[in-house]
Amino acid sequence: MEAVFPGAHDMLPAPFRDRIPTLGRASATNSQVLRAGFTFLQRFVDDLFKRLQHNDGEEWEQWKLLVACYCIEREVGPNALRGVGQKLFANTPMNANTVGDAIRAIQMSFQEQHGGMSPTLIGSWPIHQESASEIVVDDTTFYPCAYHEGVIAGLCDAFPKSAARYTLLSDPTPKRLGGSATRYSVQFA
Repeated sequence: MEAVFPGAHDMLPAPFRDRIPTLGRASATNSQVLRAGFTFLQRFVDDLFKRLQHNDGEEWEQWKLLVACYCIEREVGPNALRGVGQKLFANTPMNANTVGDAIRAIQMSFQEQHGGMSPTLIGSWPIHQESASEIVVDDTTFYPCAYHEGVIAGLCDAFPKSAARYTLLSDPTPKRLGGSATRYSVQFA
């Protein structure tokens, strides 16, 4: 990791940096997702891919995709990374008829995007609580909060008739503040 991208290890949050599976992989479509989020900064994406020694169209080594996300957050800002997350499912469609279906399908989609790896290795999206108008879901993955907050926002936006909205909860402590999981409450009609 350090031989390819000096400083990569320290860029990753302490709770995760030594838990990333060495052979972890992520789908090649993640290149399209990153590019779609940066239509105005393609040079930045080109440079980032070059620094990570990643080629478009190739499967990602998971640590490289993680470093790319944390690099975007650090060098461009969390709002830019959130915007990338909002465009995720526009580039990796999911079969869902309601926002509830979409939230429940995040785990399966996440695992598929990571070669079917076990949630014990890559983290997961467990449903903490569910009712007819709310789903509380945890993000225990290694990805930055801003990225997956964008994913949740994008899913809410994809179902305008449901008036879906989300709230980032502060209990437990979110990953952005040093916690190991970020919890979202998604409310819908």
